[in-house]
Amino acid sequence: YVVTEESYANEGYITTKTGDTGSIIGGSVQTAAFTNTRDTYGDLIVTKTVKGNAASTTKEFSFTVTLSDTTINGTYGDMTFTDGVATFTLKGGESKTATDLPNGITYEVTEADYSADGYVTTSEGATGTITGGETVTAAFTNTRNVTPQYGRLTVKKTVTGDLANKEQYFNFTITFNAEGSYSYTGSK
Repeated sequence: YVVTEESYANEGYITTKTGDTGSIIGGSVQTAAFTNTRDTYGDLIVTKTVKGNAASTTKEFSFTVTLSDTTINGTYGDMTFTDGVATFTLKGGESKTATDLPNGITYEVTEADYSADGYVTTSEGATGTITGGETVTAAFTNTRNVTPQYGRLTVKKTVTGDLANKEQYFNFTITFNAEGSYSYTGSK
């Protein structure tokens, strides 16, 4: 006998078979076993955004991706995993993508603590499940604002010399590279 199954490779199935050919001998049972496996894979993107009036666009932020499957080793897209864990750094505006991760595994993305540097970190999608055929995003935003400190400008005019007119007015123009109105005190 010969048992054949149509090919479903175009739908992503891989077929393994045993006992698909053989002879039927009286008094025995023969088994033709077919297994169709369809594994799907998904992607994980980790993004970094920096905001605020004192945020650095060149600062590197450290990340760790931990997968529930500790047998994952090797390079998957932009990330290299050892026992299901990948570490890397990102600057503001950068991202890294882990491609072809198995369907159904869970992930957790953590970022090192930068609160001592004045950053407040928020994230979306830091934990979740990889879904075959889809891309999930873990988006991290670090915001650093510093209250501006204001200074003062003093303009002083001294008139010297034997023939100097100490009653004459001299005109000055002050230009700032910041918008706004600035008060002043003192005489003309």
